[in-house]
Amino acid sequence: MKWQPRFIILFLLALIVGVPVVMNRVVRLTGASTGMTGPGEKLTILTPHGEQIRYEFSRAFNAWREGRGLATVTFDWRFTYSNPATSA
Repeated sequence: MKWQPRFIILFLLALIVGVPVVMNRVVRLTGASTGMTGPGEKLTILTPHGEQIRYEFSRAFNAWREGRGLATVTFDWRFTYSNPATSA
C-alpha cells in the first residue's frame, strides 16, 4: 500500500516535466504557430527602473540579438514600485 502515494507523486512529477518538453519538440518539428502575431517576439519585464534605463536596456538587448542573427524583440514593460525604506 505504501508504493501507491510514491507512484502517484512520481507520475505527476514526470507529467509536469514531460509535457513542456514534448510540446516544445512538437512545435519545433511541425513548425506550429506559437500564437505570436506579427514579426519578432514579445518580452515582458517587471522593473522599477525609469525610462532612461528601460530605453538603454532595450536598445542594447536588441543590438546584442541582431549581432547573433536573431530577430529583435518588442518589450512590454510592467512597472513595479520598490520602497528603499522597506527593503532589507
